[in-house]
This record gives sequence, C-alpha cells and structure tokens, in this order.
Amino acid sequence: METLYGYTILADLALLAITIAVFIFAVTIYKGASELSIKKNESAAKRRKDLIDQKKNELTKKIASTDGISFAKELRAELDKLDIEVNEIDKSTSKIINMSKGLTAKYLVFLPGSILLSSIITSGIAIGISGIAQNVIWGISLLLLGISVYFLYKGICNIEFFSNSIDLSTLMERALERHTIKLSPVVKIDFWDYQLIFKQGEIKEIDVFFELEQGAIAKQTSVRFSGTEELDFPGEKPEKCDYDYLNMKNPKQFWHKIGDINPGVVKRLKIKVKAPEISGEYNMAYWIECDSWSSVEKNFMVKVV
Repeated sequence: METLYGYTILADLALLAITIAVFIFAVTIYKGASELSIKKNESAAKRRKDLIDQKKNELTKKIASTDGISFAKELRAELDKLDIEVNEIDKSTSKIINMSKGLTAKYLVFLPGSILLSSIITSGIAIGISGIAQNVIWGISLLLLGISVYFLYKGICNIEFFSNSIDLSTLMERALERHTIKLSPVVKIDFWDYQLIFKQGEIKEIDVFFELEQGAIAKQTSVRFSGTEELDFPGEKPEKCDYDYLNMKNPKQFWHKIGDINPGVVKRLKIKVKAPEISGEYNMAYWIECDSWSSVEKNFMVKVV
C-alpha cells in the first residue's frame, strides 16, 4: 500500500509542475483574453439594449392595434420570450468573464496548488498510520487529487477557448513592439538654470548635459541649437534656419556631434552665448537626433538683466 501512496505523491508533484507550466502559458494570453472579454461584454450589452428596444417597439404597436383582453395573453408570452433571450445574453456575458478570470494566478496556481499540497500531506499521513484510518486518509488524498485535476482541466479549456479566439501572432507582435520601444533610445538634456541668466553684453559658457533616459545605446547622437538673431554664439558658425520660428526673429542654428551615449553615462557640452545689450528674454531651442531616434524640438529662454 505504501507504494500506492508514494505514486499518489508523485502524481501530485507531476500535476503541480504541469499547473505552473499551464499558468506560464496563460500569462502570455491573459491581456488578450481580458480585451476579448471586454469586447464581448460591450457587444452583449448592445445586443441586450437593441433586443429590449425592438420588443418595446413591437409591443407598443400591438397595444395600439388590439384590445386589452386579447393582448394580455400575448403580452405574457412576449415577456416570457424576452426574459429567455435576455437571460441567454447575460449567461454568455457571465461565461466569458468567468473564463477570463479563470486565467488568473488565483484559479490556475493558488487554488489547484494548495489542493495538491493538501493531497501530498494527506498521502504522507497515510503512509505513517495503519488500519481503516489509513484507507480513509488515502481516499481523501485521491479526492483532493481528482479536484485538482478538475481545476487544471478547466484552466486548460479556458486557455484553449481564448487561444482559438485570439490571434496569438498579434499578441507576439505587441510584445515585440513593447520590447523594441524599451530598447529604443531616448536622450535627455539638462541645463543649469542659473547659467541662462546673463548681464547685458555678457559672454558666458553654458553647460549642457546629455544622458540616456531609455534604451540600450544612443549611437551617433547630435544636437542642433537655434537662437534668435539678437543672440551671438562665439566660436560657432551658425547658419540661417531654413524655416521660421514664431517666437524667434531671423533665427540661426548650429550643430554639435555628441557621439554614442551609453546607459549611466552623462556627456557634457559647453556652448558660448553672448547676450545683447538690451534686457529681456530671448528664445533658443534644441533638437536631438541619433541613428534610430529624434526628439521633438524644445524651446528654452535666455534672460538678460
């Protein structure tokens, strides 16, 4: 008998491993299953509303064309038929919602897993005792094993249903797209604010810091600075912008190559700016690009006091 109890424990362990494998696969389709469940729910709600509106219009027409006594029986029959049809819609909605819930860790891992562990424990207890109690305990272990098989079977059926309803290739494409987005570089640029405040006619170096905000590496990074004509950039060779800025007068631009930017590395660039002799706020802008990404153009202000 001890051999049978041992086989029961081995069966429990095997099912526990299968349960974990099933859950891992369920995770890959859970988001798609949830989206499908929401769509089915919305579709069922619309069908329910359309059906009730249709029956309401039909009954309104019948009330106008028949007398009250003969209409009472027809009304009862129509209402009973409507109840059946609405209940069918509600059942289909409830079924799809419950099936999507069946893909969660609670129903696929914790519930069957705890039952399997209980089966292992009771089999272990059966090995250590004798008599009728031994058979009773082993029977309980087998019962728990059967219940866990039932939950596992339901989980596999739910996975099969959603696998047939969901385009798995689309899910894989979405996962690949999310992974690609995480690897795509995004470069962040920072200034020290106090360096953007100038005295009239002052020449000052502005420190510009570049850091990888997202991605594996930003290759061949370059930055373009643009500024209004009142500002000068000593040491640079600015060119006239080939497009107009609404907030800049006769804007000019110049480029700097930053090179590759790796994660955790901050690169520093110094640019010289000469302020005009008139106090005020003067617009500049920057635009960053690398081999596989480019930023939106962002404005910043140089203040002359």
